[in-house]
Amino acid sequence: MKKTVFTLLGMVVVATLFSCGSDDVIYDPKAEAARNNPLKLTTTDDFAWENLQKVALTVKVDDQYNGRYTYGVQVFDKNPINLSSG
Repeated sequence: MKKTVFTLLGMVVVATLFSCGSDDVIYDPKAEAARNNPLKLTTTDDFAWENLQKVALTVKVDDQYNGRYTYGVQVFDKNPINLSSG
């Protein structure tokens, strides 16, 4: 009886070890983030909530062309003129 129990237990352990390969993905944080991000917003890999700061920004467009043109706005967190490109 003891030999049968140990044999059965050994088969279960071996089956468990061989069923979990190194290619099996149990948790993928990027897939989880994609499900929780319906707007598809992306950030850098080193993003942390501590990087955020509150900024007030007002954009006023004096549209003299009755909506015939689309205006783009760029917001920089540092001066782009004296920023090194490296």
